[in-house]
Amino acid sequence: MADSTQSSAGCELAVPVAEPDTESIVVEEVLSQDPPKLPKHAPRHHGRIMAVNIQSCGSKSAMRWLQALSLIQKEEQARVQKFHFEADSHRSLAGRLLLRLSIALDLECKPRSILLKRTATGKPFLAEIDGAPVNQNPIPEKSYSFNISHHGDWVILSAAYTRAIGIDITRHEKPRGSKSTEEYFTLMRSCFTEKEWALIRNPPPSPRRTTHPDFGHEDFDKMRQFYRHWALKESYLKATGKWLLEYSFVGCVWSWR
Repeated sequence: MADSTQSSAGCELAVPVAEPDTESIVVEEVLSQDPPKLPKHAPRHHGRIMAVNIQSCGSKSAMRWLQALSLIQKEEQARVQKFHFEADSHRSLAGRLLLRLSIALDLECKPRSILLKRTATGKPFLAEIDGAPVNQNPIPEKSYSFNISHHGDWVILSAAYTRAIGIDITRHEKPRGSKSTEEYFTLMRSCFTEKEWALIRNPPPSPRRTTHPDFGHEDFDKMRQFYRHWALKESYLKATGKWLLEYSFVGCVWSWR
């Protein structure tokens, strides 16, 4: 089942897995517990979503940054420090910390004992714990699968056993380079099925009537449907490697949190 959630930050969050655990955390503080404590409600095998807002991570001092950076391996540190903008470095670091925390909680190991490597295409995977190789099955549905996405201040991670998983988060914002919502839809016409476009262009009344500085009510409802379906398509692509055009997400049950 596909799940789409609208966060209070004005984003669309999509993950093609039912009822994952959701936690908002200050990553550096949780990882400082070695090994981290597993919340009583956190499932071990059925998948989880973890999210962090980089603006809520407390002090951005140089000392705090170095402490957080020391929790990841050397190769990851180099990647994080390559970014030109500080915000991009913070998002990248938060994603890597979330990944280590998720693995540590699920596999009950110390975050510093985790060794990640990358495939030939650059995708990270769990390689070793405490120096012992992890036998990752080449079939995603039979191994530990994870995915990270970020947009704006939010960084999110999804992880699961025995299934391929993908996640995407998209902030509600006015499309760049287009004079109108309809012009933008025309440019993006190949991305969705006819049923999806029908719903995007004629959205049902919103259960929560909200305003947005970039849109009128009508355009905002349309763009919210657009971003919702975009996030679902992206999450499916990340899970399977395929952009889903032959199947419509119209009719999926949306859960609002």
